[in-house]
Amino acid sequence: MFTRIDVLIRSHSGGAPSAPDAVETIAHLMGTTGDSISIMPGSGINQHTVGNLVSSLPRGSVREVHLSGGEWKPGQAIWRKIGMGMGAPTDHEWDIWRTSANKIRAVRDVLDTL
Repeated sequence: MFTRIDVLIRSHSGGAPSAPDAVETIAHLMGTTGDSISIMPGSGINQHTVGNLVSSLPRGSVREVHLSGGEWKPGQAIWRKIGMGMGAPTDHEWDIWRTSANKIRAVRDVLDTL
């Protein structure tokens, strides 16, 4: 079918729990991949971390970032048997993680100032 991939996009936290904690590793990856692989910093990205992260990486190297931009919303389940939650941490057992347009907009606003 295809003999090669022209562009590969890879979401990466640089081997750390979050991308802001691995700026040096992500910068190294970006410097070694050329234009064939787009390294997309991801994990731990929000309006408070994105500006410093992008500013700490080689200028022009970040074309996109990956984030959930989410927040916990109360779930609608009426019947809530103990131990049968939605798989979230105990304090959010019956909540739902949803992407927030306001959180995405806040990150975009920071990026637009760089």
